[in-house]
Amino acid sequence: MLAVAPCAEESFPYDNPVVGVAYTSLTIELANALDAIGTPYFRARAIDYLAARRTFKGLLKPAIFHDFESRCQERAASSQPVTFLVRRLLSASLRQDREAAIKILGAGEALLAQHAGPLSAAFSA
Repeated sequence: MLAVAPCAEESFPYDNPVVGVAYTSLTIELANALDAIGTPYFRARAIDYLAARRTFKGLLKPAIFHDFESRCQERAASSQPVTFLVRRLLSASLRQDREAAIKILGAGEALLAQHAGPLSAAFSA
């Protein structure tokens, strides 16, 4: 598990290396969960993703995470196959191409929610 340290105030949080590592972990866990759809491992992988999401959220100020989450939800519609989303998740860079990275994460989260129910419900599971 990552050591959680708040972002420095003076830099844009997505440029912070700790946030970058947490985002990479987030995308890997989401890719793992999507890859496990229809398998006995899906629930465990979805829970791992939610843990990575909590870590990522903990690194950002609430307003910044709210903006990030809103952008993900705005860009959630996708008709891309799971394998395409998994490849894109693993290659997207939040630091280099924020909009594309957020768009693909939103699409992945929407697909995960279709199979696991609302993400918030999985926190209490």
